[in-house]
Amino acid sequence: MAIRDEFSNRTREILRDRVGNRCSNPCCRIPTSAAGSMPGERLNGGRAAHICAAAPGGPRYNPNMTPDERRNINNGIWLCERCASTIDQDVFVHTVELLNHWKRRAEDQGLKEYQAPQLENGSFNIREEIEKAKKFLEFSSPLLNDLIYSINENGRYYPSRDLHVLQHIGVRFGIHGWNTNNPLWSYHPQFSAAQEYIIQLCEGLGREFRHNYSYPRAMWSQPVNVIVYKPDIVILRDIDHKYLNNIALLQITLFDTLSRLRDWVYRPW
Repeated sequence: MAIRDEFSNRTREILRDRVGNRCSNPCCRIPTSAAGSMPGERLNGGRAAHICAAAPGGPRYNPNMTPDERRNINNGIWLCERCASTIDQDVFVHTVELLNHWKRRAEDQGLKEYQAPQLENGSFNIREEIEKAKKFLEFSSPLLNDLIYSINENGRYYPSRDLHVLQHIGVRFGIHGWNTNNPLWSYHPQFSAAQEYIIQLCEGLGREFRHNYSYPRAMWSQPVNVIVYKPDIVILRDIDHKYLNNIALLQITLFDTLSRLRDWVYRPW
């Protein structure tokens, strides 16, 4: 069995405290500890997870890292037990870049909540936040019907017009420009977490289409032009199946997140 480069107890404590003892996943952010039923007892549902695996064969393992680098705080992220398990089971979506972004955002959010507790307590105008979320949805909602179309076609056909929507979202909101200075950034924790996840998924889907689809082709029998992935090949290689499975995962996750945000925004308040 390979030796794991584990974090020290001190490193675990610092990772936990820097994010306010909350899960760093922006779509989760649950508290990771609580009081137990008996005096002196405590419940702990958090874990210091490795961004790059602690041992060969693990998720996102980087052979170029030294043991000290693997156990360094820079390679750690604080998560709840559920999210820590999820990132290791679904490595395609949970890349090193995404986890580092989660970590930076969670640390920034923890500091803001520490310095301005009203953000955590919900001291904001809910009507203003709803209007910002609705405007955000205006940019991304055209994707919904086309995502269903592509999912039903097992990822082989995708309306080419939505490449422009994906690119537009990346330019308008890209990760580096998505912060409190953006006029559509929401202080509502559910809205902002969903918005950020949508941006990340759109950027990931756009990269996959640009890098992996074999060629665009006009399908005149269809209502719109579509991007086609190897339409004439009946038996696909394992690498093709893996690619289409990854596309399907991104599309389904994006569709579910867009739908969830729409349901939140348009529910009776």
